[in-house]
Amino acid sequence: MEIFSRAVVNTPTGGMKHSSRPRVPEPKSYGGARDAKELENFLFDMEQYFRAIRVDSEVTKVSMAAIYLVGDAKLWWWKKYVEIEDGSCVINTWEILKSELKRQFFPENTTFNARKALLECKHSGSVRYYYQAFSALMLDISDMSAVDILFFFMEGAGSTNSIAEALSRRVELDQVALMAMNAIVRADSRVAINIGKKIKNALTRDPVAQ
Repeated sequence: MEIFSRAVVNTPTGGMKHSSRPRVPEPKSYGGARDAKELENFLFDMEQYFRAIRVDSEVTKVSMAAIYLVGDAKLWWWKKYVEIEDGSCVINTWEILKSELKRQFFPENTTFNARKALLECKHSGSVRYYYQAFSALMLDISDMSAVDILFFFMEGAGSTNSIAEALSRRVELDQVALMAMNAIVRADSRVAINIGKKIKNALTRDPVAQ
C-alpha cells in the first residue's frame, strides 16, 4: 500500500504521458526478385517510410534502404559496397540507388511486353475490371503521354456508351478511377492518367487532341 501511495503521489497531475507520434510500420524487405511490380512496391514503400520518419539525408536513405535488402539483393549490395569502398562506384543518393536496383533487377523487356499487352487489353466485362487491367499495364510504362493513354484507353473500351452508362449507375470505382473515367468519357482536354505512385495527381493539364 505504501508503494502504491508513493506512486500516486509521484504521478503528474496530467496523468500518464503518451507519445503523440504513431508507430510507423517498417517496409517489407526486397530479395532481388526480377518482378517489376515487386521492385516498384519496395521502392515506393521505402519512400513512404522515409517521409513518415522524416529522413532527409540522402546518405542515410541509402544506408537505411540497404538494411532491407536480403537474399540476392543483399549479395548485389555487398559487391556494390566493395566498389564504393575502393572508389570505383558512387551510390550516395536515393535516386542513384533506385536507378542501380532497377538496372540490376528489373525484368528485361518489361515496357515492351506491357505495350504489347496494352494492344490486347479490351473492355469485355465490367468497367472496374477493364480499368484495373489497364492500370496494371500502365504501371510498367513510364514514358507514355496523356494523349496516347487516352487513345489506348478508348481503343480498348470499344464503346464509350457502355462506360458512360456504367458511370451513370455509380459503379463502385475508386475516386481516382472515377475522375479519370469521367474525364475521358467527356473528352476533357485536361485529362492525364497517372498510375501507381504518380496517381496522386490523377488529372493534370495535358491537352488532348480533338
